[in-house]
Amino acid sequence: METNISRSLAYVRVYRSWDDAFPDTNITWMRTTGHSLFLSIKARLKNGTNVPWAEIADAKPGDARYATMQRWAAAIKGYGKPIYVSFNHEPDTANSQASGTSSQYVAAWQKFVTVMRAEGVTNASWAWTVAARSFLLAPTDPRYAPKYYPGDSWVDDIALDVYNIYCQRKDGTFANPWRSLATLLGPFMTFVASHPGPHLVVAEWGTVEDPANPTRKAQWIADAEQLFKQPGYERFSAISYWNHSSHNYANCDFSVTSSPASLAAFKTMARDPFYAGTVQ
Repeated sequence: METNISRSLAYVRVYRSWDDAFPDTNITWMRTTGHSLFLSIKARLKNGTNVPWAEIADAKPGDARYATMQRWAAAIKGYGKPIYVSFNHEPDTANSQASGTSSQYVAAWQKFVTVMRAEGVTNASWAWTVAARSFLLAPTDPRYAPKYYPGDSWVDDIALDVYNIYCQRKDGTFANPWRSLATLLGPFMTFVASHPGPHLVVAEWGTVEDPANPTRKAQWIADAEQLFKQPGYERFSAISYWNHSSHNYANCDFSVTSSPASLAAFKTMARDPFYAGTVQ
């Protein structure tokens, strides 16, 4: 991706399971090559088994879950550089629901951060990360994003995963309407207005092509480039593009190389001095 956009990335988002080793070879490479990290630690084992949030929340010194948190604390502290850390990103989505309820997640997040602080971790920014679509749900829905917020004293950054999922179902119809990034961020911006302290991060973002308009994705990216320069968006400190195809739809490509026009638009944004970025 760096070759395609003609610049180095200021930071890279990485995803690790509860029982993963850290740092691994990839992480070591990123550190030695000057890339900052956004680390997402999922409450799930490498074999796919979900770790109940209640077990993490109730963990005590000497317990296996507590020992794992201590191991993560030592690893993050030993990383030696500033790092974004998110405990179980997107707890509001179906992918995480097997781990427990929103109140159990909040308790688990608070326990995780409590252990990190007790173990002397000072180089981490705690980045609560949820999906944009979950802000559109009814407050009574168990996946409604605000239900999972741990509280301002437990969060340094409020992060969002947000996509323009203009992708076709098998019957040829589109799953969602075409939406600008500004529209997609709207409900999130309403929520964070009541939480003015934390910084904001777009931890994943992206769009697909419009089959009927070969330059629509490029324009979407160009509009995004201008969006974060507007009044009201000053709190955003980092954004990271999801440079992959969708796992959930066929022929649903978010990558910046999906067309020459899209790549050109993203290169323009990436080389805009406003997005120069600084490695921490």
